[in-house]
Amino acid sequence: MASPAAERHHDPLNGALAMQGAVIAFTLQDAGIKWLLETYAVAEVLALRSAIVIACMGLVLGLRGKLLRAVRPDRMVQVYGRGALIVCAFFAYFTALIYMPLPDVVAIFFAAPLIQSLLSWPVLGEAVGWRRLSAIFAGFVGVLIMVGPAGAIYGWPALAAVASAVFYAGAMVWSRALGPRATPVQLTFATNVAFLVAGGVALPVVWTTPAPVDAGFLALMAGLNFLGHIGLAAAYRLAPVAVVSPLDYTAMPLAVLLGVAVWGDWPTWGTVAGVPLVIASGAFILWREQRLKRLGPDASPRVTWGRARSG
Repeated sequence: MASPAAERHHDPLNGALAMQGAVIAFTLQDAGIKWLLETYAVAEVLALRSAIVIACMGLVLGLRGKLLRAVRPDRMVQVYGRGALIVCAFFAYFTALIYMPLPDVVAIFFAAPLIQSLLSWPVLGEAVGWRRLSAIFAGFVGVLIMVGPAGAIYGWPALAAVASAVFYAGAMVWSRALGPRATPVQLTFATNVAFLVAGGVALPVVWTTPAPVDAGFLALMAGLNFLGHIGLAAAYRLAPVAVVSPLDYTAMPLAVLLGVAVWGDWPTWGTVAGVPLVIASGAFILWREQRLKRLGPDASPRVTWGRARSG
């Protein structure tokens, strides 16, 4: 996730705790939405979820006198274009979740930072040395190991999971291109507006009136999403990227636990074999990025990490 441009403080412990809280919130949200998708369409769930998030953000920003700035960013076309990519990413992600176990989809999604690092070379002209290219290649081998068995078992939903990682990586490269011209608040608000519009178009076709319990549960998922973004913003404000970003991978054991406890779903053998390669590759790229960054501002481009999600 792109770290906010706000003033930074050095508090690694609380930064790590904030990041861990964000990871837990997002993973619980994923599991909760997977449960809702057994009854409701993806478009309906994401549209209603984003409507609640927009209302929460609107209230908070309105009280702070910053609502207009969030609604009308300077680079509106680029900001909402990025939001459209995020919409594509998480429509694909949650479509895959309908048919696949939570751990398998989460594991495949971890390929996004690898794809992002690779895309930054041709799209942004950022240098990617042979060491990071080797790590990217190793990570993609891990993805192939995961997708092979998953594709054989689940078919096209496995490709939807891969597509979600590709779209998300593209959105993060777009974030990098925007740089400080768009704040995290503007990006989050615009992304939720994009979800609401995209889902709203399909509502007349897919609408199912939520039961009161389900409506409350959906509001809880929106709350988890909102808290997750607050946690991410706090984490990157309080602690260095090298401290908080690796904690994103703790989503994997939590996803396995939830998958087994709620649905009795164990990850495929391909996920068990491939995810260590993906995580190790991502961790190496992050380490290499931070090492080169210490050598000077021009030694290495910054790579966007973490699941800055409105999905």
